[in-house]
Amino acid sequence: HVSVLDAGFVLGDGVWEGIRVHQGVCLFLADHIERLFEGAKGIAMNLALTKEELARHIYRTLDANAMTDNVHIRLMATRGLKPTPYQNPQCIIGDPTIVVLAEHKKADPETKTRGISLGTCPILRGPANVQDPMWNSHSKLNCIAACIHANFMHVDEAIMLDPHGFVATCN
Repeated sequence: HVSVLDAGFVLGDGVWEGIRVHQGVCLFLADHIERLFEGAKGIAMNLALTKEELARHIYRTLDANAMTDNVHIRLMATRGLKPTPYQNPQCIIGDPTIVVLAEHKKADPETKTRGISLGTCPILRGPANVQDPMWNSHSKLNCIAACIHANFMHVDEAIMLDPHGFVATCN
């Protein structure tokens, strides 16, 4: 269970990675773990375990649930439990919370033939000095707002531009 006072829940203070599993292998696992550690470093969060320990946690989760194919993992790390919802990251109790959320999620084969519909939304993806777009952070409100606009536009995904008008991401 994750407490309502977990920094990721109460403040969006954390980082995550999405990992696909194919035939028992976590695709690009070393790259995903490296990016998770870089994101944690960027927000001054010590994950309190090694990259190898994290990889073992992931494979233990898959093994315990007999998950080998058509699996998506959301690997999440938050700063951990807070005594109160105070924003200062030094106000923390104990180690970070690490969650390996594995779910069966088979890609829709129709997407290859049908494709997806896109629409450009007015919500911008901010610059790195606002929120580094290279980090998958728990603070995703601007991407959620873009999803809302995609729903209003009746398209599958929203294209988000950067402040200079270039394509930044698609949610």
